[in-house]
Amino acid sequence: MGRLRNLEMKGLSRLIKTMVQTSELLHPGEKRGLEKRDWVVNLLNQRVVNLPFLNEDQEAILIGALVDLTVDAWQDAKDKWSDAS
Repeated sequence: MGRLRNLEMKGLSRLIKTMVQTSELLHPGEKRGLEKRDWVVNLLNQRVVNLPFLNEDQEAILIGALVDLTVDAWQDAKDKWSDAS
């Protein structure tokens, strides 16, 4: 079960990374970082993540934290290894 959860989390972090990159491509210079983040969080909340024990606002807070964590890890990898893939 632990490996399955790890794979699910890895898949979610890849999805978040892809969505952040997509937001950057769709909105170059149009929106600030916070607005792009909100676009990703809202899309994930509406279409991907469903946590029945949380309401939509609580889900958005949790998803926002996951987006921030993923972007921070991605940036750390980029800074450390000059690669964020």
